[in-house]
Amino acid sequence: IAELHDINKRVQEYNSSLQQYNSRLCNDAASASATIARMQNEKAAVVETLSGIRAHLSSVQNQLATCK
Repeated sequence: IAELHDINKRVQEYNSSLQQYNSRLCNDAASASATIARMQNEKAAVVETLSGIRAHLSSVQNQLATCK
């Protein structure tokens, strides 16, 4: 019976350790997801800015061509 008690105690400790590890993984996944969302928003802003710059460049090129 003492051996079973010892085995049960070790299994419970192992289970607790796995639960803590799982909790850390979930926190890491949530953090990574938030980081990805922020990066996607930043990318969208950069793409929008780049699109505006390209439109302005095209306008300037047209004006330059008109001046020639």
